[in-house]
Amino acid sequence: FFFKQKTAYEIPKRDWSSDVCSSDLKADTVSIVTRVAEEAKKNQARVDGLYASMGELVTRARAAFINQDWVQFGRLMDEDQLLLSELGVSSEILDRLIAAARGAGALGAKLSGAGVGDCMIALGTPETAQAITDAITNAGGTVIPARVHAPAASLS
Repeated sequence: FFFKQKTAYEIPKRDWSSDVCSSDLKADTVSIVTRVAEEAKKNQARVDGLYASMGELVTRARAAFINQDWVQFGRLMDEDQLLLSELGVSSEILDRLIAAARGAGALGAKLSGAGVGDCMIALGTPETAQAITDAITNAGGTVIPARVHAPAASLS
């Protein structure tokens, strides 16, 4: 399930995989947020435009997710990564890991969290999962496999 405004949405059941990857580079969230805020002071219209584009993208991604359109969802992950890069919160190492995942067949890949270091996520299929994992590892990342519908807590 994922939650939005106190509403629970069930994650559609399908064979897909995602890998969460750590760059092993810890990012300082406070300094990243401060840097983005300073950029907004210098160029509010630009930053507001990026945020508006991200918000619109989330709406499209939610629809793709609910409709189980994983190819479109992956494209939107890639589009979001471009916006995050333009915002200045990506990094050379994250860009390298994301490119490795995409090159190995990921449907999409993007940074996760505040950015600049730390984590990224790649969306693949069962057929591409091992190639994506290997590519990320070979590019210097530490892969943390994530599987949907693993046994966990349930609502009744």
